[in-house]
Amino acid sequence: MADREKAADNVSHPKSLKLEFSKAADYDRVEALFDPAVKQKIDPHGYVIKRLESHFHKAVDEGAAGMLSDENKHVRSLTVAYRVHGSDTPAAGAPHDYTEVGTSMTGLPGYNASRLVIAALAIREWLSHPPKFLLVADIKKENGASVKTYRDALGWRPLTNKILATHATLVTDKTVADEKNKAANNTAGENAVSEWFVCDNSTLATQAKVLLAFMDAGGIFNKKTNDFIPVDFSVLENVGLTRKKLESLASGANPQALRLAA
Repeated sequence: MADREKAADNVSHPKSLKLEFSKAADYDRVEALFDPAVKQKIDPHGYVIKRLESHFHKAVDEGAAGMLSDENKHVRSLTVAYRVHGSDTPAAGAPHDYTEVGTSMTGLPGYNASRLVIAALAIREWLSHPPKFLLVADIKKENGASVKTYRDALGWRPLTNKILATHATLVTDKTVADEKNKAANNTAGENAVSEWFVCDNSTLATQAKVLLAFMDAGGIFNKKTNDFIPVDFSVLENVGLTRKKLESLASGANPQALRLAA
């Protein structure tokens, strides 16, 4: 009964939403999205692969999960940034090599909620915790919705450098729980089943424009149903992503000059 009630909570229509970056105390409500009944409803094709608990928990604890939560604090949309070192024993304070943005799920179809969460998370990660090499996303080619979101709506570009793609795969595969889901042999060549996309200085302006458009609208809108859900964006100011800073980013300002405190 509890599982069915939890699933129902995550498909009902929320009255309002709040954009958040995770805290350690949020782990249980983030984890609730992975209840089998809930995940099957919002990820029926199983595109979101299971991560090792240590990496998933660490990402949530260090504020690297972006989410939209409703008036009952249930998480309705989620995206997680995994900051990964190539070395298994990195030196203290050493920058991580890659940030992989993934685990993108939403229980709000038709609202483009993932665009909002991904844009906010990617901008914050790039400005506060930049990787040594790349900020990337690995997307299955058959997952057209995610490709449309990352590439077409948010401006992420395909990673065409095969050496970097191979290295990114080897490093970020450390977060993947199931061996069969590791992409070591699936990121290059004609038979590739997935593709890497990159967020960098040149794509941040697009994401800032997308985020500002959501802020100007005051929330998210479903064109098919004409339903509107207001969103509380106050967390952006709280972490230093002021409107002035986002407008500077959207106008093409050098992100290096807009760094946030880690």
